[in-house]
Amino acid sequence: MTDLRILYADDCPMTRRVMVELLFGDRYAVDQAHNGQEAVIKLLSRPPGHYGLIITDYDMPVMDGVQLSKIILGANYPAKLVMYSGSDLAELRR
Repeated sequence: MTDLRILYADDCPMTRRVMVELLFGDRYAVDQAHNGQEAVIKLLSRPPGHYGLIITDYDMPVMDGVQLSKIILGANYPAKLVMYSGSDLAELRR
């Protein structure tokens, strides 16, 4: 396992399971959040720089990935940020 800690936010349990098991495996320490608000709580409960990578779904209930990203970037949190979506472009434009 490397020292990289990942915070991964996605509201879909199946997607979280696949990402954690197949992509991250035992190589990284991954903390999971069910939405952006939960991710913010996890970020604030740890010292700055605790997470080196934050991965977030675009569309989530309570707080979406865009709102989460604005908070992370506004706080100058020292981590790489990746946002993705399982939705197609037409659906995202609605």
